[in-house]
Amino acid sequence: MIIDYRVRVPIDEIRRVMMTGHLKGYKRVYGASAGQVDFDAWCARPLDDFLAHLDEAGIDKVLFQAKDVETTFGAKLPNELVHAVTRRAPGRILFGASVDPHKGQAALDEMEHAVKVLGAVEVNFQLFELKLFADDPLMKPFYTKLSEWGVPAGLHTGMNFSDSIPMEYGDPMRLDRVACEFPDLKIVACPPGFPWVNQLIAVAWRHPNIHICTAPVRPKYLGKPGTGWEPLLTYGDNVLQDRLIFGTSWPLLPFKRSIEEIRALPLKPATIEKFLGGNLARLLNVG
Repeated sequence: MIIDYRVRVPIDEIRRVMMTGHLKGYKRVYGASAGQVDFDAWCARPLDDFLAHLDEAGIDKVLFQAKDVETTFGAKLPNELVHAVTRRAPGRILFGASVDPHKGQAALDEMEHAVKVLGAVEVNFQLFELKLFADDPLMKPFYTKLSEWGVPAGLHTGMNFSDSIPMEYGDPMRLDRVACEFPDLKIVACPPGFPWVNQLIAVAWRHPNIHICTAPVRPKYLGKPGTGWEPLLTYGDNVLQDRLIFGTSWPLLPFKRSIEEIRALPLKPATIEKFLGGNLARLLNVG
């Protein structure tokens, strides 16, 4: 089974929150790769065409995440909208929720509705866009609830390509503090921590509740000497083999090429299968 942790399903509304405004640096970095996909054209096509595209790449399921950074940047891809899209392909497109912790109790109420009523399998927090560190006190009530419910928290980890937000919000050492206080909280660190790759590995090694998603790093660079990713493969093929998660952030990276490059990495066959979907299926409890 292959599951992509982070996919922007092509709908008109998502274009407002992609690579524009404070995120325009992503267009500079991923422009060549994302440019291979005419996302505007995809948004005008039937959803069945997108599902057929997944079939062609051999992808069984994708996680489509809402986004709420309304307090800091006025941007929101609502949970209800994302949920409605996932209902058009139940079991194939999985619903990931998002809330803005700056909204306090209203956000907690929205998160409970998303999980308990709409059936979100994960709740994602774009920490750098929220201008929050992972261990910010504002996050604690959300971690408490998610830990209680057994629902993973997706936390942006590592550098960002915004032209206005400091990198420090992605420091993975902050996750260490979170995991110490919330040992039962399932955490997906995504992206995989660059330039603090070794620190993220150390934190995940210490805490079995922390998973590492490689989106949107092009897989071939994970195995290229000198890129700084080599330790992730070394430890990922051993002590962290049950915690690696595949993702493309499509349309930033193409599906088929990404899967081919994962399969070409110097990893054990069993590790590759876990990486491509087995680990995420277990984490999200989807079959």
